[in-house]
Amino acid sequence: MFTRNVAFSAIALAASCPAFAAGPYAYIANRDVNTLSVLDTSTSKITAKVKVGSFPIGVAANRAGTRVYVANNNSNDVSVVDAAANKVVATVPVGSGPLGIAVDPAGKKVYVVNRNSDTVSVIDASTNKVTATIPVGTYPHGVAVNPDGTRAYVTNKQSNTVSVIDTATDKVTATVQLQTGCQPFGVVVAPGGAKVYITNEGYGTITVLDATTNTARQVVTPELGPIGLTVSADGKKIFIVVELVNFVYVMDTATGKITNTIDVGGSPYGIALNAEGTKAYVTNHGSGNMSVIDIASEKVIATIPAGTTPYSFGQFVGPSAH
Repeated sequence: MFTRNVAFSAIALAASCPAFAAGPYAYIANRDVNTLSVLDTSTSKITAKVKVGSFPIGVAANRAGTRVYVANNNSNDVSVVDAAANKVVATVPVGSGPLGIAVDPAGKKVYVVNRNSDTVSVIDASTNKVTATIPVGTYPHGVAVNPDGTRAYVTNKQSNTVSVIDTATDKVTATVQLQTGCQPFGVVVAPGGAKVYITNEGYGTITVLDATTNTARQVVTPELGPIGLTVSADGKKIFIVVELVNFVYVMDTATGKITNTIDVGGSPYGIALNAEGTKAYVTNHGSGNMSVIDIASEKVIATIPAGTTPYSFGQFVGPSAH
C-alpha cells in the first residue's frame, strides 16, 4: 500500500478477487463479542464470523490478502486469521493492551502497539513469533508503516509524541514532540511517504509530520475527538473520523482546510479505503453498522449492518485470498 492506515480501523479491506470469486472483503472486529466479521462488500453480506481473542479492536491484512491480524486488547495477543479459510491459525502473545496494528508492505513484519506497556511488538509473519519489543512513548495507540517499508510511525497519546521506528533495525530513531494536550491517536502515511498525518484527540487538530525532517505542524481544527483517518489514493484528500459528532471531515491536503462534512452512523471510529481508492468504509460502533462513502462525490452511498460494536482500527491492503 501507499499506506492507507487507519490508524484506528479494525476494518481490514482486501482488493477484488478474481472473476470467479466474490469480494472485496472487509474484516470487522466486534469488540464486545470477541469475533471478526467477514463482509463481502460486493454483496453487503457477512460471509463468516471468526472467533478471536478478548476485546478485539485493531485489524490489519497483508497485501497478498492471505492473512488478517487482529489485536485483542484484553487477552494481550494477536489472532492470525487465514483469509481463505476464515479460521485462526495462530495466536501470538504480545505486550499489554494491544491496540493499533499494521503490516509492512512486504508482508514480512507485523507491528503491534501495546498501549498499557508502552511498547511495540514486532511479529515475524513467517513464524508468527515476536522478534522484537520496542519501547516507545506513553500510552501508544496508532501505528502506520510507510510505502517503502522503511519506517513505522507510532502515536503516543499521553506523552504527546510520535515515535519513528527504523524497520531494518526495529529501533526508535526519532521522537517527535507535539504540543501538550494533543493526545495523538490515529496515523496515516501519505502516498510517496513524504508526509504523515496524525489525529489529535485532545485538541481536535491534525498534525502534519514531514517525514524527511521529522518536524511537525498543526493544521486544522475539526471537532474534539478525531480518531481514525485515511488519505485518498491521489493524496489530495484526508478523511477524518470524528467520533463525538458522528461526522467524517474532508480535508484538502494542499490548503489544510476542511472542505466537506459527511454525516455517518453513530460513534464512528475507524475508516479505510478499498484497494481501488474509490470508496471509504467507516465503522460506527454506536449504531453497529458501516457507512460507505464514495470518494469522488464525498457522499454516503450505503449503510451496511456490520456486527456488534464494530470499532475498526488498523490498516488493510492486498487482493483477497477467498
